[in-house]
Amino acid sequence: MYAVLDLYERPYDRAEPVVCVDEKSNQLLAPKHPNLPMQPGKAGKVDYE
Repeated sequence: MYAVLDLYERPYDRAEPVVCVDEKSNQLLAPKHPNLPMQPGKAGKVDYE
């Protein structure tokens, strides 16, 4: 993490420009898999994919 922050603090160099790429911002609107209900002796399961 600190190496990336140090890279951003470097002065601009036309020969080696810094390009920042972030992850896609996707919003989860619906569950991808159904929840698994509780069973005797087992907890219910929810997928947060």
